[in-house]
Amino acid sequence: MSSKWIIPPHLTPWQKKCVSQIQSRVPEDRDLIWILSSGTQSVRQVKAIALSQAALEVSARAVNRHLGVSRDDRWLLALPT
Repeated sequence: MSSKWIIPPHLTPWQKKCVSQIQSRVPEDRDLIWILSSGTQSVRQVKAIALSQAALEVSARAVNRHLGVSRDDRWLLALPT
């Protein structure tokens, strides 16, 4: 099984090229989830951050606890991703 990636759905051609280059350089590890960050747009950088699934779940639980949300809550993303 190869690494998992979380990538924004609407990438520019330049960003898609960066993602392809990053994916070719990172090690395959089925225990890691790679999250694509926009990095610093002023210097045209894209960054990939590797986290374990457990780390992402701990973070999500902490954020939910901090915000006081439950499974019954619904979120609306009013701005473009």
